[in-house]
Amino acid sequence: MAIRYGGVAAIGLMTLCFALPAFGQSDGSTFSINFSATANTVVVGDGYADPYNGTVTYGGSTFNAGSTIICDDYSHNVVNGESWTATGMQASTLSGANITNTRFGSSMGVLGYAEVANLVSQMLSTGNSQQQADLSAAIWWITSGGAKVGSSYTFNGVTLDANAASLLSAVLSTSSSTLLAALAKDTNLWILTPTAGQGGSNGSPQEMWVSTPEGGATLLYLLLAAASCFGAMSFSSRIRTNGRETA
Repeated sequence: MAIRYGGVAAIGLMTLCFALPAFGQSDGSTFSINFSATANTVVVGDGYADPYNGTVTYGGSTFNAGSTIICDDYSHNVVNGESWTATGMQASTLSGANITNTRFGSSMGVLGYAEVANLVSQMLSTGNSQQQADLSAAIWWITSGGAKVGSSYTFNGVTLDANAASLLSAVLSTSSSTLLAALAKDTNLWILTPTAGQGGSNGSPQEMWVSTPEGGATLLYLLLAAASCFGAMSFSSRIRTNGRETA
């Protein structure tokens, strides 16, 4: 990453109300992210390693309060207290039709994101800061289009240490069918890609990953569906009111 140290017709809408799972899994919802602090003091290259602490909200409701967010992006930078909006996509729904809505989809495709998802899941399962840092390095190698020379893996002037290289080698050697099947099954992982036009002195924010707790994805489905159902009812009400006025 590069946290630099130092620094809708009424009928269609009503249909969504009765199609909760499908709606909840769709992409294109806008989330708000507030980055609060680094959670890992290990430095990789010139940035602090994952994970980070931050709060993710949707429609004014807290989705992930002050908890773990994971950056897959070494080339951009955020600072403590920075907030931004992002387009949320459930990782399990990634396909050739929507992969380009992510930051790196055009360059590494669904399989690349399946590799990253594997490493993100590993990071979420360990509290060892050095292991997390090595997993960060492996993730950033994939998204940065890193190179392999002999047995060394490098990206942006950073050479992976032996453990990071081993973690990366393991995921790269895993069959695509296995990785894609795992991606499709993990409905708790979400990718949050910064919306266009954000930046400033720190440049565009990073793309982040967040994992809902068990049942969290269902909660988000409810939040998304509730918003759509409310809009559908309101729109339908206006149509009926206008109808009476003009009758």
